[in-house]
Amino acid sequence: MVNTLPYTRRRLLTRNAGSARVGFTLIEMLMVIVVIGILAGLLLVAVNSGVRKAKEAQITFELNGLQTAMTSYKQENGQFPPTLCLSSNEDKVNRQQRFMRHLRKRFPRYIVSDYLTVRNNAAAYKKADGSSPLDIDQLDAAEAIVFWLGGFPDNTAQNKLQGFSADPTNPLKLGGSRSEILFEFDPTRLTDVDQDGWWEYVPDGTSSIGDQMPPYVYFDSASYALAPEYPSASPGRQTAVGPNDAPFKLSGVGTEWGGVRPYATDTTVDPMTSIPVHFHQPDTFQLISAGLDAIYGTQQLWRETSNRTGWTEFEEDNLTNFSEGRLGNLAD
Repeated sequence: MVNTLPYTRRRLLTRNAGSARVGFTLIEMLMVIVVIGILAGLLLVAVNSGVRKAKEAQITFELNGLQTAMTSYKQENGQFPPTLCLSSNEDKVNRQQRFMRHLRKRFPRYIVSDYLTVRNNAAAYKKADGSSPLDIDQLDAAEAIVFWLGGFPDNTAQNKLQGFSADPTNPLKLGGSRSEILFEFDPTRLTDVDQDGWWEYVPDGTSSIGDQMPPYVYFDSASYALAPEYPSASPGRQTAVGPNDAPFKLSGVGTEWGGVRPYATDTTVDPMTSIPVHFHQPDTFQLISAGLDAIYGTQQLWRETSNRTGWTEFEEDNLTNFSEGRLGNLAD
């Protein structure tokens, strides 16, 4: 049959039919926008998760490096160094004696009979600004690992370590040739939060809210049942802290860090009693990072990892040398 429709009308019908095939309705457009929004949200979550995991992996890698350095330290010197912190169940004299015993172990030709001589030797070193001498009694659980692996602060340069004296008869002597530094600390991450002149070492980068990260903390196994919470009860001085005392918060910088003690494995027990406490790394040491939330924890008692006894949510993302990633992994 011959098509009798006018040519113009046939063109309009053909064009309208084609438009119906390639166009989108308003509902279809809204559906596309919703799908794109969902995909973008999923992508953002994946990106943030990837960034977090990368940062945590970087901290874990550095913890492993510090652990390797401390293991080498023991191989060379016969024992792990003391944490250097006071507690309510170890008086100042006992702490000083532990320090002296380790000095004699590491430097057998350093012959001193009293702690005052050691303290005076160390006082030859000044704070970075040259304002006052360093005091060995002010070293804490965050500064100990920097001191034993890196030696004394160098007050002639900002954020620098100078090791110990190469003189075997007086390794604390100022000046002269120096011993090898046992770990390569990034000078941009050496900090002195409590302003006592001794360096702490913080992880690279910033926390999840953009603040400076709290420093790595070191507890040797001999100090587990003695160690007070870090930070200590007095900025710049290590004073008695009981196991049931409220956690201390540093004044000024670090007030939001909470506190941390060595982690137990089986039960949370008041260490002042005779009940044994089983700790992670019972024969070596614990290294602890506060994680990306920049908070160690808020509870003052010993924390047990397998069932989260005494935990808060802040401890889930803590990173250690015994958890292979997040501390929460041990309880999952």
